[in-house]
Amino acid sequence: MDVGDFSDDDTPKGAGGEPVKGAKSYALWHLADVRKARERARQYATDDNPGFAMVTRREFWELFSDYSKIVGSTFLALPMTLYDVYKQHRSDEKINAIEVLLMLGLFCHAKTDEQLEFCFALFDFDGGGSIDRVRNDAALRLRAWLTKHVPGGDDAVHDTAHTCGAQSWTHCRACTGRHPSSSH
Repeated sequence: MDVGDFSDDDTPKGAGGEPVKGAKSYALWHLADVRKARERARQYATDDNPGFAMVTRREFWELFSDYSKIVGSTFLALPMTLYDVYKQHRSDEKINAIEVLLMLGLFCHAKTDEQLEFCFALFDFDGGGSIDRVRNDAALRLRAWLTKHVPGGDDAVHDTAHTCGAQSWTHCRACTGRHPSSSH
């Protein structure tokens, strides 16, 4: 059985109560490994839309395999079965690697605040500490995808993203992490 295929009771559940596909595979990765994959993914993003890094099946394997790290008796890699999970339509030949990175960031082996910081940084394209409205469309599309796949669905995404009750994403100096802070 592939590591990405599972049905254990302790596996995180999505909004519909089904297991989050790949959660066990994502948990094998440390945040440092995810950051390396993010750096590799940058070559597939375009300047006009850095929120999209469209990759083929082969590029997926290259991006999400680390031949310098052994886990168990094999290289650290996401199972190829996950590629199809991220396809929007059966006929699609490419997927958005940013969606995979987002899930890796959420379920990798790291502290929650580090995971959220990484996920925020995926959309802070200019490093300015906020997600501008021009890039918000990519963030909203991924939020809809997360709502379907992350444990707790929309409540989990909403609670994580709006802990200080603000309306825009930015670094909140009154709190410990990056999240909405326009009300501070």
